[in-house]
Amino acid sequence: MRKVILVLLLFGFLTNVNAQKQSREAKKAIEQTDYVASKMKLNDSRKLFLHNVLLEKFESNSKQIKGKDLSKEEKKSIYKKTNTVMTERLTAEFSKDEIKHIKALLKEHNQSKKKK
Repeated sequence: MRKVILVLLLFGFLTNVNAQKQSREAKKAIEQTDYVASKMKLNDSRKLFLHNVLLEKFESNSKQIKGKDLSKEEKKSIYKKTNTVMTERLTAEFSKDEIKHIKALLKEHNQSKKKK
């Protein structure tokens, strides 16, 4: 009986520890999504869509860049490609004007983070 309880406690502890791990990209996506959603008054479904698009963008950037000795130009090219893909994905849910506004808010948020 004790072994069963210990196994259950250990399993619960490990599940909780694993659930608390969150990637840097996921944190960044959440932070930026919250910022844009609050400024644009997005409903939950649009906010979730934006979060998924941003998360995909950040994870794609990370996979293509992390651990590789790339030049600034190569990194810039990757960022440009993922930004284009992000824009294309956003057109499914947002108008052109809304996408421009989202990009402006993301830029504003990133600049305010750099100042800190």
